Amino acid sequence: MKKYILAALLIFLSASLIACKDFLLDFFSKDPSEKVFESLKLAETASSFNADMILRLQTEEGYSIVGNFHDAALKENEISSLFEASVFFPQAVLSFSGEFKETEGSSYLLFSSFPDFPLLGSFMENLGIKLEELEGEWIRMDSDFFSFQKKEAMALKNILLDPSSYFIGKEQEKGSRSYSFLLAENAASSLAEIFRAADFEGKGEILIAEDGYPEKFILEGNFFSNAREFEMEMQIDFSEFNQVFLIEPPETFKEIEDILREN
Repeated sequence: MKKYILAALLIFLSASLIACKDFLLDFFSKDPSEKVFESLKLAETASSFNADMILRLQTEEGYSIVGNFHDAALKENEISSLFEASVFFPQAVLSFSGEFKETEGSSYLLFSSFPDFPLLGSFMENLGIKLEELEGEWIRMDSDFFSFQKKEAMALKNILLDPSSYFIGKEQEKGSRSYSFLLAENAASSLAEIFRAADFEGKGEILIAEDGYPEKFILEGNFFSNAREFEMEMQIDFSEFNQVFLIEPPETFKEIEDILREN
């Protein structure tokens, strides 16, 4: 009996080693750019994925904007994400947070917190809108309400997933599956247009997971806009590609038209 168990174990180990060897030979024999381009193609054709993203913009004077998107689930024409955003001034910080959904042809927005800034509250009240009445309430809008923002988000996605956007460097450490890159001129020009900027320069890093999908994307850039120099950093952590998940509209909500009409 022991002989049979030992034989079965040896067969299993041999098959595992052969499979591992084939994977390693295939992985390390490919050009770095080819590995990265294949990974980007997998992400582009995925039916769904989850992502955490943080975006930082900062000026030399100390002004900065930080946007953080948590647990963002994306699939065709649908999205669900938690978000936080902060605007840093030399002597003040304005922060707000909430949740965003898009499903069944409608967009839904919920603010869980607003900046503790009296002037903002006064300004909104002059428009007839009380922020405290909106906090924690879902607001429904037609899907095209954010059409401009979605158009730019789609343009950004297309740039990031386009292999021609990068000059790929060698693997940073053997076996790390992490590759540095420089932005190609076409990508830099497109990003400059999105950020209303000039002279956009960027570099970064792409980490590929064991299954071939991108795991982490980091982009660092510098550009000029409105006579100010900005530093930008964006990091996206990917997970759960091609998983089945359900994005449902909230059970209760207010219509944006009713809110504007009431005020």
